[in-house]
Amino acid sequence: MFQADHIALHVRDLAASRRFYEYLGGRVVSKPSPHFLEVMLGEQRLHLLPQARTEGGAHERAGVDHFCLQVATFGDLAAVVDRLKCCEQIAEQSLVIEDSSMLGDGKDNHCEERPPLKTIYFQDPDGINIEIRAYRQ
Repeated sequence: MFQADHIALHVRDLAASRRFYEYLGGRVVSKPSPHFLEVMLGEQRLHLLPQARTEGGAHERAGVDHFCLQVATFGDLAAVVDRLKCCEQIAEQSLVIEDSSMLGDGKDNHCEERPPLKTIYFQDPDGINIEIRAYRQ
């Protein structure tokens, strides 16, 4: 039912991370943006997000922000939500299927190569962020 979609990484320096992943063989597929970069590394899609700085100017810890899975249809996404609503470990979370935002111009907006149409976000019992997407009805 699930297929890997992307892994989102908080990075300290977006330009340095871009150089690294391109050197590794990656290919940038998003519009240029100081706030987001989408890279294809083989079949793996990476979303690179600049890490925020603390009040003292240091970067917060870089690392995985979330992982994303894909389902085939909106109906599959609704079935996942119905199943998750019965999971006592995450029963307190709001599970809402959201319409995805339109593509941005890359300046201040999200600018993926292929934005999803519907998405849900939630956390596992350890607080790990999970996103599940559907691209077609």
